[in-house]
Amino acid sequence: MGVPMKILFVAGVAPVVRDAKARLLTGVKTEPWGQVVARLLSPEGLLLGLTYTPWMRGQ
Repeated sequence: MGVPMKILFVAGVAPVVRDAKARLLTGVKTEPWGQVVARLLSPEGLLLGLTYTPWMRGQ
């Protein structure tokens, strides 16, 4: 099960989520198409995908 989250600043949120005992799976990276993502695993086993999609923000 995945829970996508759309946020403005992935690099700032990923450490906060990790500090809440989630395990950082991929780190923060920019995909070739410009989307910024980080993937984490929650203590309950949920896959968390933090994303920033510039073209959906008018940028």
